[in-house]
Amino acid sequence: MDSAHLGRAFHGGEHYENFPVGSWLVPKPMRGPVLALYRFARTGDDIADEGAAPRHERHHGLGMLRAGLESPPQPGLPGEPNPKPPLPPNDARLWRIGQSLGAALNERALSASPAHDLLDAFAQDVDHTPMQSEHDVLDYCARSANPVGRLVLGFAGLPDDPSKHQEMLQASDAICTGLQLANFAQDMGQDQARGRHYAPHAWRSEAQDPDDLVSRMAQWARYHLNAGVALPALIRKSSVVGRWRLAMEIALTIEGGLEVSRRVLADPTRVWHASPRISSVLLPVLLLRAFKRI
Repeated sequence: MDSAHLGRAFHGGEHYENFPVGSWLVPKPMRGPVLALYRFARTGDDIADEGAAPRHERHHGLGMLRAGLESPPQPGLPGEPNPKPPLPPNDARLWRIGQSLGAALNERALSASPAHDLLDAFAQDVDHTPMQSEHDVLDYCARSANPVGRLVLGFAGLPDDPSKHQEMLQASDAICTGLQLANFAQDMGQDQARGRHYAPHAWRSEAQDPDDLVSRMAQWARYHLNAGVALPALIRKSSVVGRWRLAMEIALTIEGGLEVSRRVLADPTRVWHASPRISSVLLPVLLLRAFKRI
């Protein structure tokens, strides 16, 4: 990772992101693993969401990610899939993306369970049924978002062990759930166009206007993000390498989610036409807000 990533702090890979992904703030030892995680999650999300592929092809693609995840390279053995006959090029590409994350986890003796949870959430998206309750939404977030935070903490040297890091893990889960809810709010128009309804059925029954669903989701996102605001300070006070950078990265992520929530609440009708975007011009303001949190 070099200085070119500074201008892409809110962009990951070839996708626009409203939250910092693998940015220059991430401590150097974590950048490779974090980017492997991002590519894995971004690819899985694209398989589930993008294009017009039939469901069986989407599930096959997720299966290739899972196969690679379960096959981290071993010393002295080739790091390429070697089935007979050879895999088609796209399958091999997906396999390698999964293997890259599996290798990062294996090197740090971290469980792959959170990554499998992500794949389960993507599979749920492929077979989507409308959410019936707030519990359903939070259960989805526990698999679609919270594992990302727990893996990032694991890459920082804070493994998923509630007996040692319960306060950090709870704050991380709150932030990740809040980010997922903020995405639901900003992308509600796109999701409904795909036939996906992440607002609970009870909300849809009670809403006087579609904008009410958008506002309620953004408020819910803000609630969860605020529930996790202690995490940057907890990281800064910890003994992990690069704790200041990691604390700032997390604080900036929180600010990105809160800014999205603000924009959605200011004009909920907008999401039916286009998702709000955070310009890199706003980055200095968000950095200042983030610094105050650590």
